[in-house]
Amino acid sequence: MPSSSLLPFRFAASLAAAIGLAVAACNPGGGGDASVQFEPASAPASDMAMPAPSLAREAEFGAQAGRQDPPQVQVPSRLIRNGSMRIEVDDLDAAMEAATALVGDADGFVAQSQIREQGRDGGRVAEILLRVPAASFEAVVNDLGGLGRVVSESVSVTDVSREYFDLETRLAVREETVQRLRDLGERGGDLQELLAIERELGRAVEELESLKGQIVYYDRRIAESDLSLFLVEPGAVISDGAFRPVREALRDAAEVFARSLASLVYLVVFLVPWLVVAAVLFMGLRLVWKRRRDRRDPEGAS
Repeated sequence: MPSSSLLPFRFAASLAAAIGLAVAACNPGGGGDASVQFEPASAPASDMAMPAPSLAREAEFGAQAGRQDPPQVQVPSRLIRNGSMRIEVDDLDAAMEAATALVGDADGFVAQSQIREQGRDGGRVAEILLRVPAASFEAVVNDLGGLGRVVSESVSVTDVSREYFDLETRLAVREETVQRLRDLGERGGDLQELLAIERELGRAVEELESLKGQIVYYDRRIAESDLSLFLVEPGAVISDGAFRPVREALRDAAEVFARSLASLVYLVVFLVPWLVVAAVLFMGLRLVWKRRRDRRDPEGAS
């Protein structure tokens, strides 16, 4: 029977063995850290986190796609309007004065004008080139229609937005080039480099001024519209009609006949004097030959 002094040691040993068995039962694969035991349980969480890199990659691709396809620049419309009107009026002089006044009220002006006669009855036609602000173009056309009977009217619109935008882009690039060359020239350097920079700068400035001139030309054409106005009196020929080709053919035929007849007259005038000279010579030679023959005949008879 064990002594009572050994009981505490036996109890402690039994308690340690029980704790060891409990630990072995919880970790049959051997000893290790508790965090390592729960690692398999944390694997599904890591699997759920796998799409995160692909989402970031897609976001990066989307950003790149956004940079490759930027929103289109809204280019303002640049339109050039031109027109032509033919109006039959009773009083040509009064109609011209009224047209000039209408254009002047719209801040426009008469660029060119001329009057000529047309038709068998001596009717007059006034050809007037008007330049009016583009904003007032339609109003001026409507007002001019009240001068008389509108025989014909046409309006053309040319869109130069793309050409104008291209000129603006080239102008901006050329201005940057000129400024860069000037900066390089101010930094100094050897003589050859400075001469090369000076040549390039001169060429760039020349192209820059040319682009500026083209933009000024487009600005004027866009801001002002050209309107060709024809004011016709009733006695003038307004329209040639459907028989124009026939009349032109008859006129051409008559002209050809007149030219051929004139050529024939020239030929006759040129040949008649020479024909007279030839006839005189022929008659003289014939007379001489006849006399010689008459002299030979008596000698032969004797």
